[in-house]
Amino acid sequence: MGDIDLPSRLFADREEPNGDRVNQYFKLYAIKVVLKALQPSELEIIRPCFGKLLDAYSKPTFSGKLAHFLLTRQLNVNKRHEIWVIFAGKPVRFSLREFGLVTGLDCSPLPTLDRALLKAPPGVTPYWFTLFGGEDCFTGEMLLAKLRRPKSLTSDLRVKYACLLLVDGLLCRRSYHMKIPKAHCEMIRDLDVFLKYPWGRYSFDMTMRCIKSRSIIQLAQQTVAIQGFIHALVLVLIESVPAVGSAVGEATDPESGDEDEHPVISLKLDKVWDLDGEKQVVVHSVLPSDADVPCVSDCSWPDEVTDPSVEVMLQKIEEGVSFSRGMFAGGVRASEVQVEPPPRVVARGKRKVRSRQSAGGMSRGESSRSKKQRVRTGRSKSTLPESNGVSDDYISTIAESMKKVQIDLYAHLCVEIKSMELRLERSMQATVATTVSDAISSRDVVDKVLRSIGVGYSQPNVPTDAPMPGFTPQANPLPQNAPPPTQTDGSQGNGSSVGSDERSTSQSPDADPVEVPLVASDAKFLKLSQTILPTMTFAFPDSGVLSHSELLSIPNCIPPDNTRIMDACVSSLRESLADNSNIAAASRADILPSTFHGSLAPMYAKFKKCRRKETFEFDAALLRSVAARSSATGRTWLADIHFLYSPFNIDRNRWIAVMIDLSAHCLTVFDSTANVRRGSRLKPELEFICEMFPYLVRQVGANEVMKNFPLQPLVFTRNTHVAQASTLGSSGVLSLLFMEAHALGGLEEVSKMSEFGARSRAERLVVEMYEHCCGDIELE
Repeated sequence: MGDIDLPSRLFADREEPNGDRVNQYFKLYAIKVVLKALQPSELEIIRPCFGKLLDAYSKPTFSGKLAHFLLTRQLNVNKRHEIWVIFAGKPVRFSLREFGLVTGLDCSPLPTLDRALLKAPPGVTPYWFTLFGGEDCFTGEMLLAKLRRPKSLTSDLRVKYACLLLVDGLLCRRSYHMKIPKAHCEMIRDLDVFLKYPWGRYSFDMTMRCIKSRSIIQLAQQTVAIQGFIHALVLVLIESVPAVGSAVGEATDPESGDEDEHPVISLKLDKVWDLDGEKQVVVHSVLPSDADVPCVSDCSWPDEVTDPSVEVMLQKIEEGVSFSRGMFAGGVRASEVQVEPPPRVVARGKRKVRSRQSAGGMSRGESSRSKKQRVRTGRSKSTLPESNGVSDDYISTIAESMKKVQIDLYAHLCVEIKSMELRLERSMQATVATTVSDAISSRDVVDKVLRSIGVGYSQPNVPTDAPMPGFTPQANPLPQNAPPPTQTDGSQGNGSSVGSDERSTSQSPDADPVEVPLVASDAKFLKLSQTILPTMTFAFPDSGVLSHSELLSIPNCIPPDNTRIMDACVSSLRESLADNSNIAAASRADILPSTFHGSLAPMYAKFKKCRRKETFEFDAALLRSVAARSSATGRTWLADIHFLYSPFNIDRNRWIAVMIDLSAHCLTVFDSTANVRRGSRLKPELEFICEMFPYLVRQVGANEVMKNFPLQPLVFTRNTHVAQASTLGSSGVLSLLFMEAHALGGLEEVSKMSEFGARSRAERLVVEMYEHCCGDIELE
């Protein structure tokens, strides 16, 4: 047991998709309708079954974004009837036991019901007609409408309508317009039988089956639909993390608008995200229960399988081990998942139909008669000849035996496959560790040789070892001898290879104190700020001329309404990237000016109206600029360049970094002001790029790969797990350095960026811009 590792993640840490929401089919407002429609005596009839569920309306309201957040932080476990999610680096279990504790529903094993309880005997009028009269179908919305006028119903009908609404309109709903099952209507003929049925297990099984059926690709999409009662997962988080209880707003009721005793409590998601980033958050991995709760007395499953990694995790929980993010490794990057494009909307008369052609769809040359025959054949139900009672007994016995063999075989295969994966992973980790240790040892030998002969060397873009002045937005730099800021555990000062704020205050005794790499960077900026003349101007390609005040203001703020300053920084940053010794990083990326994507916007209206969009003609100047850049550098898109970066002005008050991954066919936004606008509202602002850019690539057509570039829109993603700007003015510098960090090291380097480190790199960028125009700055 000790050799087995903890479960791995579905998505890599801090590489999870930034989904918009989970689409649920239920409405918590149904609970309020029941509470207002029933009399106190009628509520007492259903409280033994649905009492805690009725009280759930006083808990924070359902959040589809939070549910998506939790589903994308699952661990990869073999369990059929439970999932584990990571919050604040600690595991949280969602199983039948947790479902019963938060809902209070009976979760005992499903009993075998008599057929007479589910279907009316011959000669007896089905109970459907007693409940709904001559209606052919009845939905949850129709029940809501009935219960909104409770005085027109008898007491018996009010109670039974409420029970059906809670079960089929809330707990076990499969679609927006799901019909009330006639078997449930027949069962409620005897209200006691209906209330004693274990609806908790029935609802949980539907919910868990739907969660388990969702693939990595579906979870990586902006929205994912979940049947059943997914709100129970949110309730489990609220109970498992007591601090989430403080992340609530004022009690409001946006659905009804009236004042009553059952208000809706909003959940502040920003506070929840902050809690997830903290380390010292109290998290109950398994919900505690003070006493034996009857509803969860038997939560076992006959077909459940064992997972050794889950057993190890449970053992560590019992031992009181403090979990952290680094203990759960593995997982895929959301940016690498090929997300399917949304279905095409086809207008048919007054209706809009979503068409998704499947592999087995009708071919264009197929005749109408064969189409009808195939549809009828596919929809026809297989019928078995009637058999006597003896044959039925044999068939049922064989079916039960086969089911047991299938369960045992599945469990055995799962355990063997899991153990094989663990052996392979340990072998790979040992190989990687050996390789890394050999490389480190080799570098130590080289360092010692260089020190012994008195030769110093440096690496590009390594931050200086000199103390860095503290950073305050919109403030002038402090003197060079100011003490460095104190780093706290909660800061984002881990540093990176680009613009890091990590500083070393001591040197090796063997090192030559004279040769310190890049010490002159901050001193040059200090001298530059003291000696630059107000009459000086600086010319940059693709941007124009900057004044001395505009140049010195770059570390503090890049105005969103001044594209000249931003494009001048882009020009210098692009040259710095090309001169970097990391040839692989420099050759695979290119940074475009801020005006590049902006030039596509005026053409979007005409592009939308064009029926044959592959014939749309883009602006000749735009095409010439791409061709000129390719001829000047000798590199073309997709053949040599796979990542295109560009700063983008949003709302004329802030900057974001836009990254187009040509190979993955996606557009990613690095947003340092994530709290200003949600991703669902940001996506329409960049929709013109997602739709037009594939056609632009084809029309440029500098190589064969570009000529065959897929024409479906780019997939939009938004990365908010980056350093956040303290002011909107800092968003420009952060956006620039996000692009440089991703070009040199990918998402890992982007996540290491901090606002203080951005200030440090921006000062060196200003020095580079000055030296490009006026020559090197000489230090005394």
